[in-house]
Amino acid sequence: MSDETDLWLSFKVGEQWFAQSVIGIRDIVPCPEINPVPGSDLDVVGIVDVRGTSIVVHDLARLMNAPAISDSPQLLTFELEDSLQAIRITEAGEIFRAPQDSIESVGNDREGVRGTILYQDHQYIVLDLMRLLEPHTAEHDPD
Repeated sequence: MSDETDLWLSFKVGEQWFAQSVIGIRDIVPCPEINPVPGSDLDVVGIVDVRGTSIVVHDLARLMNAPAISDSPQLLTFELEDSLQAIRITEAGEIFRAPQDSIESVGNDREGVRGTILYQDHQYIVLDLMRLLEPHTAEHDPD
């Protein structure tokens, strides 16, 4: 096991707990009114204004092909490229330390899902939100 540990933020979407590295996470805020954006990607819920900044809000449940959540009182905001983005969350958990090599692969090659991690008898799905939400192109470079 590695001596290097990372900080992880746990959060809940619906009934599922997730963990995300704290790098790039900006804030957890109460969810203000979300303004829909017609014609946006399916995972985009809309745009919110947080302290004078417009933030695109994504629905993690949709991205993960999970049941929709009706109650998401908080937003987890993070930096993606040169903008702030957010996902709707049901509940923020705690920040904990765990080594990178304690992440167990789930045999899933889905980009943005790194595996699972066990911390204090709780299992979390480990995400890389930046990869999960990065734009996907229809054509892939063959190289």
